[in-house]
Amino acid sequence: SRERSQFRLRRGTFTSDSLPLGFASPGPTGLMKGESASAKSLGCASRAEVLANAVPVLIVAFLICRGARPSKLLTMTDTTPWAWEVTTMGFALKIAHEMYQKAWGYYWAHSLFATTALAFGGSFLAPLTVAHTPVPLVEETYLWFLIVAWYVVFYMPTASHFIHEVLISKTGKVFITVIYGIFKTNQIFVGCELGAHAVPIEQLYPHSRYFSEPLAAPLVCGFLSGCGGGLVLHSEKGLGGGQWAIRASFLAPVLYYSLTRKWEYEPLEAKMIVCVVRIVAEVLTEPRDKIFGFLTAVAYKATGVRRTPAIVVPIKKANPEAEA
Repeated sequence: SRERSQFRLRRGTFTSDSLPLGFASPGPTGLMKGESASAKSLGCASRAEVLANAVPVLIVAFLICRGARPSKLLTMTDTTPWAWEVTTMGFALKIAHEMYQKAWGYYWAHSLFATTALAFGGSFLAPLTVAHTPVPLVEETYLWFLIVAWYVVFYMPTASHFIHEVLISKTGKVFITVIYGIFKTNQIFVGCELGAHAVPIEQLYPHSRYFSEPLAAPLVCGFLSGCGGGLVLHSEKGLGGGQWAIRASFLAPVLYYSLTRKWEYEPLEAKMIVCVVRIVAEVLTEPRDKIFGFLTAVAYKATGVRRTPAIVVPIKKANPEAEA
């Protein structure tokens, strides 16, 4: 596939001198060994593809055999052994793999910071907004899992190549989409509740005259929890409002807070609904884009909000010397 060939090309175009410390060059006898013989390469590729497709199925089967329940998995409250670990490590590997495509060749500290910011930038920003300890510093297992995933993807070529094969396989794409949706929903859930509980206990400032129950804080914290990493990494480029990640980070807190405060759903029930909606939207991308494309077009037209930046024509200042 195109993704697989691009990944191999990226791996194969660097010499051992240009690779970071500890990263072995793939070379003709490493990862790409045997690719000169087309028949052998095809056989290896097909076997690798079968194995890559089998891995997510085996993980799901293992969790089912251990007694994992879908409703608990979707809310990250399942106490089945390895359920929480699989979800967290799956998310960490996806983020590290995504950042590897962008940060290959960076200084190790730069790539580690970028990977951490993409994964947990919002989990730092949202609590700090309401003067609380960032989530990854409270549950620091998140950080250590991410560091392990970062090292494996960036500095262990064989394992990194296999992870890539799994993530681009048919079953792998669905599996990692579900894992990502579960973890992201959990981040947004934590941000919303953190904002909702931080405002009532504030003693330094007078509380709102018109809002007995906080609204802005949970929505802002939920939004930052969902896309704060993108804000940290791409602040100079703006939000990119057309991106699904931004829309999901805005809509998920609104839906969750409406379900729990207006329609009185239990928090875990609302969290599961938001998670399922997000996963379905990320799997069915084409219908999702058509629906939101229509809705946003109507919203822009009804409100008069500009969809694209205005074109500013620079005016040259008069040059007195040239006129003279």
